[in-house]
Order: sequence, then structure tokens, then C-alpha cells
Amino acid sequence: MTDPVDYQRFKTSAVAEAEDVLFELKGKYGDFWQPPILPELPRPMNPKAVRDFYFKAMIYFAEGWEPRLAYFDASAVRGGNPRRANKYFAECLRPVMTHISEGAQSRVQPS
Repeated sequence: MTDPVDYQRFKTSAVAEAEDVLFELKGKYGDFWQPPILPELPRPMNPKAVRDFYFKAMIYFAEGWEPRLAYFDASAVRGGNPRRANKYFAECLRPVMTHISEGAQSRVQPS
């Protein structure tokens, strides 16, 4: 996600789209299935910070299609140091990469 306004539009359209096909989805996944509620964007640690990252957040889906958010807050990285920024991004992406890795491992069939 790169633009918070676009993200809000996406959330609204995703909910509307899911509601349009809710009957079909409940038929496929069961009567208790509900569309996932996409997470809100957190407020920046320092809203007055001038710098910003191009990527604001990444949504990934855990078990049962539970949406999770990896949020990138430029105001959390002090001094604009590229090494700190790289370390910060790596930390933010760790749950995403772990999820991807675990999913890939679970799909590998033993020979």
C-alpha cells in the first residue's frame, strides 16, 4: 500500500465486493463465513515528521484469511540512516516473510 486514501477506497470496495457475493461465499465456506475486516492504518509515531516511505504498509492473510498489517512508519527511523531504515524494514517484514515461508513449507509434499 502506498497511499492511505487509496487504501481506504480499497477497503470500502473490498467490503462491497464481498457483500455482493456473500451468498455464494457462504455456500462455499459455510453459513458462518464473514468477509475479513481489513485493518486500519496506525497513526505515525511522530505525525509531524517530514520524511515518509513510499510503501506505507503491506497486508497479508494468516490462517483462515485473517488479515494482518505490516506497517512502515518513517518517523520510527531516526536520522534518516539507511542502515537503520533497512533494519526497520526487515523487522516490519519478518512476520510477512515467516508467514510466506511457513506456507511454502506446508505445501511441499514429501517424496
